[in-house]
Amino acid sequence: GATVQVKGDDIARMNTVSPLTALQSQTPGVNITKTSGQPGEGFKVIIRGIGTTGSSNPLYIVDGVARGNIDYLNPADIESLDVLKDAASAAIYGARAANGVILVTTKRGKEGKMQVNYNGSYTLSQPTRIPQMLNSYQYATYVNEYDADPRHDQGGITYSDEVLQHYINHDDDLNYPDTDWWDAVAKDWAGKTQHSLSVSGGNDKLSFYSSAQYMWQDAIYKQSTQDYKQYQFITNIDAKINKSVRFSFDILGRQEQRNRGIYSTPYLFTYFLTTFPGSAPYFPNGLPRVGYDGITRNAAIMVTDQPGYNKYTYNILNLKPLLHIDLDMITKGLYVEGYAALDFHFDNGKSLNQPYDLYYYDKATNEYQNKRADTGKISVNSWSSNYKTITLNARIGYSHTF
Repeated sequence: GATVQVKGDDIARMNTVSPLTALQSQTPGVNITKTSGQPGEGFKVIIRGIGTTGSSNPLYIVDGVARGNIDYLNPADIESLDVLKDAASAAIYGARAANGVILVTTKRGKEGKMQVNYNGSYTLSQPTRIPQMLNSYQYATYVNEYDADPRHDQGGITYSDEVLQHYINHDDDLNYPDTDWWDAVAKDWAGKTQHSLSVSGGNDKLSFYSSAQYMWQDAIYKQSTQDYKQYQFITNIDAKINKSVRFSFDILGRQEQRNRGIYSTPYLFTYFLTTFPGSAPYFPNGLPRVGYDGITRNAAIMVTDQPGYNKYTYNILNLKPLLHIDLDMITKGLYVEGYAALDFHFDNGKSLNQPYDLYYYDKATNEYQNKRADTGKISVNSWSSNYKTITLNARIGYSHTF
């Protein structure tokens, strides 16, 4: 149909760490894909195809307020997810709903005994398909076959029988290494863990729902400091001041920490999946090698923080006070309601590039030469960005059943 709803209980049974994951396979006509394999990256959502020439993202409404995305929300805090897929159901939201609308209702306290809930998980992920890499002998053989074809006019083969025999025997790792670069750089699995604790309860005058969450996601690289951490808390308070006046106050605070290397993921994958298998990340004595086709182009070192790092910290605070007044003294069912959505962002980051140790082996002198001076100069860059968004909403409504 034009609208689909996923209940919070169904989301809890899926044991997912992202609310958008809960929509996968639950909502016909909604295409949800991961934008990147990097830790902390979100999802791309397309509802019934692309409807505009600009952004194809749907409009996200969280407790009545438009938000940029919902990747950050703790699934355990969600009461329900509603997807509005056609123009008729989303018309109330105007032009911004051209690509559909996803409505999120978070949990609130209920009258009754206090409830405490804990939710935790540890998951492992791996690439859908891991490429089968050529070894040194296979690579050299294919190169020689290419050289031997007279159409290529190579003037002879690149690898002699002696070199091929070394690759077969694996008897000289110093001069004729054999490296599976996927295995040298990437792990079999990447971990992800999340823990959340919630407390809720209330009486006929005051109710509350509060939760705290911690999430951590690792990268697929070996010896890498790249990861993603999120700390989040949410508090929804509802108070009945008197018979006619109700007040609520919603608070959401979140900190995201994204740690990255100085090389982008597309660049790293493109490089280490095409690196010559007859090169190696380390010498037999453990010293890191210079790159085969450039001093700093050693993929096993490029994924670490030895060349430097990029660190990003995002602090977000969302406040939403709401006041509801029934005007039954004028007309039964008449009311006035208003809220202010206050969103504060305090972001900062730091990047560091630094020289590091890589070694070149000189066959003539049988010495290892440190090429640290050729790996670049030290440089540091810091930045910060603070901004806020204020949304004010007021309305007069009438609700009465005849």
